[in-house]
Amino acid sequence: MKREHMSEAVLRLADAWQIGNLLPELPVYCRPRTSAEAYRIQDLLAEELGVPVGGWKIGCTSAAARKILKSRGPFAGRIFAPRIFESGVTLPGSAYPMRGLEGEFAFRLKKALPPRRRAYTLREVTDAVGSLHPAIEIVDSRFTDWLKVGVPSLIADQGCNGALVLGPAVPRWRQIK
Repeated sequence: MKREHMSEAVLRLADAWQIGNLLPELPVYCRPRTSAEAYRIQDLLAEELGVPVGGWKIGCTSAAARKILKSRGPFAGRIFAPRIFESGVTLPGSAYPMRGLEGEFAFRLKKALPPRRRAYTLREVTDAVGSLHPAIEIVDSRFTDWLKVGVPSLIADQGCNGALVLGPAVPRWRQIK
């Protein structure tokens, strides 16, 4: 995809994030066709918005979700820090037009796992986790029909994250079998 078309996708998505308007879809010339293009737009969108990242989400993890979205596998997206809330918060429904809710497990890291060429082992990842929290993800999209736009557009839109509500840390979660 040409750089100027990628920039156009970023500006359209940024307006949707900031103003709250919904897009029918991205125009064909600036619509990501591959995951690589989608993640590049996602990165540029995060830069454009200039909002601190509070965490990451993984979407489309179940076979049922992959079937609905016609996805080959899970995808990632940022959770912006101002959109992470503690349990008990009351949020306006009008802020999240899609209003999808998903029960989640959220993990807070006690040490960073910076990008590297070699994949982290399960042990390395487990050792980096500081706490486990029950959570509710508010799934939301900047598209009027998120089922129609395709997975690359959903990835570009930060993986359809609206917000995250965190419950209290689970004590002794490592001992739970």
